[in-house]
Amino acid sequence: MFLDTSSPWLTLSGNDFASLGDQLREDGVAQVSNPLSQECAEDLGNELDKAAWNLVIWLNDEVFQSDLTKLTAAKERELVPFAQAQADTQFRFAYDRVALTDRAPSDHEPSPCLKQLHDTWAHPKALGNWSNMLAGQEVTSLSMQATRFRREHFLTPHDDSHRDGAPRLVAFVLSLATAWQSHWGGQTHIEDTRGQTRVITPGFNTLTLFTVPRGHFVSLVASYAPPRGRVAISGCLFGG
Repeated sequence: MFLDTSSPWLTLSGNDFASLGDQLREDGVAQVSNPLSQECAEDLGNELDKAAWNLVIWLNDEVFQSDLTKLTAAKERELVPFAQAQADTQFRFAYDRVALTDRAPSDHEPSPCLKQLHDTWAHPKALGNWSNMLAGQEVTSLSMQATRFRREHFLTPHDDSHRDGAPRLVAFVLSLATAWQSHWGGQTHIEDTRGQTRVITPGFNTLTLFTVPRGHFVSLVASYAPPRGRVAISGCLFGG
């Protein structure tokens, strides 16, 4: 049975959760529009435009993180191409983030809207609905971060099959990109259960979920894409 969450920060009905579960079991990938109220989605997007972002880059098998207010443009122009040069045969990424869970000492405090979103989605009633969506697989917690892919940012193919900590059940991306064009890049490519690649162009207030492990990547953002970038909230649902 799906519980009534009744929140503008999670507007999904029982039928929505059930439909998402059916899609995940059939295709491994599921989508739904307007998981937040229009007002909350707009407020969240506006907050992210003013957020204190950290640039995170996987370089030489370790994660480099830097406060963008302290990183010079020249240094960023040096680091991102270096990561790209290693990406032909190795897992690499470059994007901006604001951590809501698993925060490092250097991470900034999340904004009020980000905290409200996390607390609503991680509320016991919501965890119960995520669990019922997965037909009995218990969801005990979730991770969440705001992400921003700007010009030349990317995330190479991987399947989220991490062995550390609690098992990952489902990954999700709540897209908050406005009027995004496919030729700007930044699309999420996900392999479904049929071995076909789903290409998800960023939209506004759209939620994509996929079971883990499942191959996926974010394509390189074009050098001429808008400076705001591809903004989203991403994370995982974890089992016990």
